[in-house]
Amino acid sequence: MTTQTSLLARFTGFLGGLQRTLLLFVALPLIVVAALSIRIGFEQANRFQENLLKGDLELIARAIQIPVADALAAGNTETLEKALASVFTIGKVYSASVFDVDGRRVAAAGTAGGDLTHSTIPQQLAASGEMREEYGEVEGRQVFSHFLPLFDETGQTKGFIQITRRHDDFTDALSHLTWLAWGLWFLLAVAITSTVLIGHYRGIGRHVGGLLEDMAKVEQGSLDHRIRTDGPSEVAAMARGLNSMLDGIQRSDEALRHQREEEQRLLLQLKDSEKMAAIGRVTRGFAHELGAPLSVIDGRARRLEKYHGSSPDSLRELSDIRRQIQHLAATVRNLLEYSRPAAERIDQVPVEPLLQSMAGIIAAEHEEGAPLSRCKWRKQYLPSGATSTACNWRCSMWFAMPCRQPGPGWKSAPNHDSRT
Repeated sequence: MTTQTSLLARFTGFLGGLQRTLLLFVALPLIVVAALSIRIGFEQANRFQENLLKGDLELIARAIQIPVADALAAGNTETLEKALASVFTIGKVYSASVFDVDGRRVAAAGTAGGDLTHSTIPQQLAASGEMREEYGEVEGRQVFSHFLPLFDETGQTKGFIQITRRHDDFTDALSHLTWLAWGLWFLLAVAITSTVLIGHYRGIGRHVGGLLEDMAKVEQGSLDHRIRTDGPSEVAAMARGLNSMLDGIQRSDEALRHQREEEQRLLLQLKDSEKMAAIGRVTRGFAHELGAPLSVIDGRARRLEKYHGSSPDSLRELSDIRRQIQHLAATVRNLLEYSRPAAERIDQVPVEPLLQSMAGIIAAEHEEGAPLSRCKWRKQYLPSGATSTACNWRCSMWFAMPCRQPGPGWKSAPNHDSRT
């Protein structure tokens, strides 16, 4: 069982799916139809062969019918025996016998049987006057017997002739025809199978094989390889469709690669932007931290220059200090410009805390106990666009803030009315 399964697996592995389909649905029906045709033809041939052999016996019997009838009427036994012996030279005969009307054997040649006095054959022949055929047994051997009645001049039955032939003669001829017929059927089956397989290979098998080889190359990574478009129109159309699919896959891969490169570039750009934003935040904080001390130092230097600058050396030193402070302040302003975002967020800044902060800055620069004016405002929040201006104003007050101390250009004002 295992060996049969292994052989079947090897056979199915040797044949492709389309080959098996052609064999099952094309070759096998043709072979079955051929077998049925041969079977029907064989039966017809058997009948023809049997009738031919029987016809030979009938011809032999009719050939000796008249001489045997004359010899039987004349009672000439020698003539009867010669006539019966002549049948062996005419055809292949097993025995020949002559019987009278009652079935007693008068003469015989070859291996003949006994009398037929206890048989119904003589009565049937005498009654019908026609020939009779049947299979029987003579000396333990199966034979075919042909009976032919003998008539006298008045047309009365005087006896009959029995010519026998071995049954093996019929079976041997039929066996020969059987071997010949099934041999032809086998050759026809081989021819049909070979024609189907060779036709499949020449017509479509080799092209499908080439198609599979090309697809295997693509599967192994040769994405630039394209399938050959030769062969039948169906295979060529399939190859063109696969090539179009491969082209589409390659275009999709190329677009995906470009998209990934663009995403990678944007990701790097985003990281750079985040780094620059972080640097800007640090720089902006650093600039704001430096702005207030520089304003205080510049204000104190200006006061010293105004009230204690009688000596040229001290004036020169104070001028150098203020120049360095202004240079550093310019650097701080550049840092603020560099770190300022591209689009500022517009926030609503309350007016009262802003003015109170400015008043506190001014108070820190005045002498202790100096009177400050009260500010009045009409709006609760600064209008849109004035937020950055107000913040810059507060930071730059240190550079342009007037002093309450008496000095050049100072005039005290008891009240100030600031409206926003």
